[in-house]
Amino acid sequence: MALASSPHIREARATLCKAAAARSLAKSDFVPNVAVMGLYSAQDTTDLIQEDFSGIGVTGTHTLFEWGKKKQVLRERETTLGLAQQNLRRTMDTVRLEALGAYRTYVQTGQALELAEGAAQIYRKLPLPTHDPRALVEAIKERAAAEAAAATAQIDHRNAYAELMTITGRIDCLR
Repeated sequence: MALASSPHIREARATLCKAAAARSLAKSDFVPNVAVMGLYSAQDTTDLIQEDFSGIGVTGTHTLFEWGKKKQVLRERETTLGLAQQNLRRTMDTVRLEALGAYRTYVQTGQALELAEGAAQIYRKLPLPTHDPRALVEAIKERAAAEAAAATAQIDHRNAYAELMTITGRIDCLR
């Protein structure tokens, strides 16, 4: 899904298409230019001019001595095409790595969220000491820290999910 929705890949594919078209255009320079013209006239208004006449003409041009310029242009276009193909592959690998990294981060933050929520539940279930005020304050601090860690883990997990959905192009799927 990340490969299908990446604008960088679409740009690299468009560049590849342009390079292929430029190579085709460079190959067409080797074909001679030929023009064929035909003419037919049917006139019967003036007696001085022949009544029906027709003609045909052919012209052709081809550069005999171009000193290798066409070959150099063709080689340049083929090099550009090869670089565009390599750029597309590199871009696809980069997008794959981004998607895998985002997925790995999503899984890891999910595991961290489970652990933080479990720790917060354990602190919620522990009885608060009533006989020592300092121990009561420490227990409340620890419980609050566990709740804060669980909230932070949940925010991190949601951010990782949003990042994963952005990379895969499924932005509208939110939990």
